Amino acid sequence: MNILFLIMAYLVGSIPFSYIIPKLMTGMDVRQYCSKNVGASNAVYTTNFKVGVFCFIGDFLRDL
Repeated sequence: MNILFLIMAYLVGSIPFSYIIPKLMTGMDVRQYCSKNVGASNAVYTTNFKVGVFCFIGDFLRDL
């Protein structure tokens, strides 16, 4: 049972919310702009504050 938990934790931890959310909401690839980093702050700079907040929430909940 523990190995299943570890596999699931790894898979959930590897979801790049700050790439997926801006791509779905605006169609922009945040890796092409500003710092070229997948992160909530780059999502804010590249798109808008609302998209950045969703990215931050996804990243925060993933890292709990």
